[in-house]
Amino acid sequence: MRARGPGALALLAAGAALSPACRRQPPVATVLETAGTVERGEANGWRAAPTGTTFDVGDVLRTGPAARARLGLAGGGAIRVGENARLRFRRGAVAGQQAPDIAIDLGAAELEETVSDLSIITAVGPARVERGAHVRVVADGETASLEVVVGRAVMLEAGREVPIDAGQGVRIHVGSAEIQRFALKVGTAIVEEKPPAPDAGAAAQADARAAAQADAEASPQPEARAAPPAEARAAPPPAEAAADAGARGARREASHADITITAGESATLHDARPSVAVRLPVAALCSGEAVVEVGGRHHRQERFAGTGSVVVHLRPGARRYRVRCADDGDRAAPRAAGELTLRKDTGYVPLARRPPSDVIDADGRRYTVLFQTRLPQLTLAWPGAPGGAAHLDLHVQSPAGDRVVAAVSPRRPLPSGVLKEGTFVLWYEAAGGKQSPKTTVSLRFDNAAPTAQFFRTSGAAKAGPRGAITVDGVTVDGTKVSAGGQPLPVDAQGRFHAALTPLDGDDAVAVRLEHPRTGVHYYVRRRGRGAERAE
Repeated sequence: MRARGPGALALLAAGAALSPACRRQPPVATVLETAGTVERGEANGWRAAPTGTTFDVGDVLRTGPAARARLGLAGGGAIRVGENARLRFRRGAVAGQQAPDIAIDLGAAELEETVSDLSIITAVGPARVERGAHVRVVADGETASLEVVVGRAVMLEAGREVPIDAGQGVRIHVGSAEIQRFALKVGTAIVEEKPPAPDAGAAAQADARAAAQADAEASPQPEARAAPPAEARAAPPPAEAAADAGARGARREASHADITITAGESATLHDARPSVAVRLPVAALCSGEAVVEVGGRHHRQERFAGTGSVVVHLRPGARRYRVRCADDGDRAAPRAAGELTLRKDTGYVPLARRPPSDVIDADGRRYTVLFQTRLPQLTLAWPGAPGGAAHLDLHVQSPAGDRVVAAVSPRRPLPSGVLKEGTFVLWYEAAGGKQSPKTTVSLRFDNAAPTAQFFRTSGAAKAGPRGAITVDGVTVDGTKVSAGGQPLPVDAQGRFHAALTPLDGDDAVAVRLEHPRTGVHYYVRRRGRGAERAE
């Protein structure tokens, strides 16, 4: 099977639903080192995977934020996995091969110390990694890349072999057939335990710049040192002086904003545009004018003022902010504070043009097929079919009822959508009454998003009020999803769908996702084609 990335993924986990006692094959990987949250996917959920945990064919590994893991592979070799990654161990396609095929869905991973050829599966396509090679793979749901640091890899693309030598890499956008080649830049590894030490000269320059920046931020702002106009040189009353000191140098914005979030909240914002205007309601904090200080430390401090709410402008990166009332004294503590991080990230997953496909043997075993954006096309093969059978009946049994599908050969394709999400029992029956073993196939929606994934829909305001923005996405287990202060229903697979109207004065909607492990994330959703062009 050929997978085009997380947006079009359908992976076959043969025997994955069997109990551990039924597994007779030796493990294909063992955890050697961990840091942070490292988990193994099992039939009943996720469990911590400390050092010594073993993985079998069909098992899944995932890492959390700021986490990493190093695993030893059966037959030799190791793989380092970075944060927010997800990979699966599949049965090796090469006969007699001990090491598993490794499907890398998301995140960054490095394969090293290989002692024999093995295969990795990415959105770039399947690739054979030659003995002794060191390769890197990075996948984010929209693009995937494969880089060869040492040795050689051969990618299989449209039936032809594409060699990738040391110092080269290939990149592909999910859903596109065009492969981009590039030369590797000399630098740090993608999965690195410790950052490289900078040279002394660069370190000295960096220290000097940091010191200069700190001095500049500690000194009074130019606006504060400027002399007031002649008509205002008379000393104002104490209350007016305090208010003027609090608001001096602050930008007063109009009521326009992209989204609204709670003042005092710390969160990560995801938007396709290079800047976002964020409204912070402050009426509950200040009876009059409020000032929001943004930046400080390694960023130039900016100040924004407003009454009732304050609109601040953010650029990519992390910014601390403080909310003060204009009439507070210089030594007064902030009324609210937090940190906002803006990432230039759409959160969209391109839909595959074709459904993924898998071939399943009618051998009596239990199979689990995972999909993300499109139901897969399945082919049921009966290797033991009687020779010369001109007519077969394919029985499909499900909780919704039983049906029989005619087949002219013991490899009957079932197009995408014929089998819906759920569990089915399939078997062939020949004209003479001979039957294949009854095989159980479970189609399950696979949630592989580290925070959330959004899907483009055909019709931005479909089935919603005029001016509404349709959001269609999926998030990880345990996440609370809301918009405009109202919770959004999330189904058992983590999927949510809603038609949302921006708040008064806002141009977009902010989908809020809160999880105890990943924190608070806001995804900005915009209207129409303008949003598409921005992405």
